[in-house]
Amino acid sequence: MQAEKTDLASEPPIVLVAGDWGAGGTPGPIVAHGAVLHLTSLNNVAGKVLQLHPDWCLLDVSEDQPACAALVLVHSLRPELSVGALGPASDPDLAEVWMRRGARVYLGLDSTPEEVAGFLNASTGLNAVVVDGRVQEAALADQVAAVPGLMDGSVRLSGREVETIRRVRRGLATAEIARELGLTPRAVESHLTHLYNKLGASNRVDLVNRTRQV
Repeated sequence: MQAEKTDLASEPPIVLVAGDWGAGGTPGPIVAHGAVLHLTSLNNVAGKVLQLHPDWCLLDVSEDQPACAALVLVHSLRPELSVGALGPASDPDLAEVWMRRGARVYLGLDSTPEEVAGFLNASTGLNAVVVDGRVQEAALADQVAAVPGLMDGSVRLSGREVETIRRVRRGLATAEIARELGLTPRAVESHLTHLYNKLGASNRVDLVNRTRQV
């Protein structure tokens, strides 16, 4: 899983991370890929939402009841606030639950600040739901009824799919994408075919147009 720097706004986005996420290693604000991450507890999430006016709120969902209570508070205070979930990357069932609850990203609890900021940037830039690439997509696909359309946020994109799209948008050839992602050219072509089918694209140009920020 990789995260790349993307400047999506003139002001650094503020990300409130609530729970026991310890990847930052410090209680103070963390600056990563142009985003400012503030750490707090689930019990203090309401006060921090009012104080910081964040662009994103990420909830540690490893314990369901306190995470749900925090989600209700966040939605009551800021219904428009983008919410994400931090949970076990190996638990696709939990990822699906939180996708249905409105989470726009689901990331592993062991994600680094750079990975968190990178995937939030990807979700914002592509206006899509983004799931940690380590979550088993096959398990998710069995449970999620995919609805065509990227701009309404209904399409689920894995981390690897986001990485592939970004490199296509840079104009890289198949061999170059394969080298950067540590894949074979055949695997890259397979990823592209899957993306074409998922997004209804006919070729690379169409794929870029369909995933362009508007």
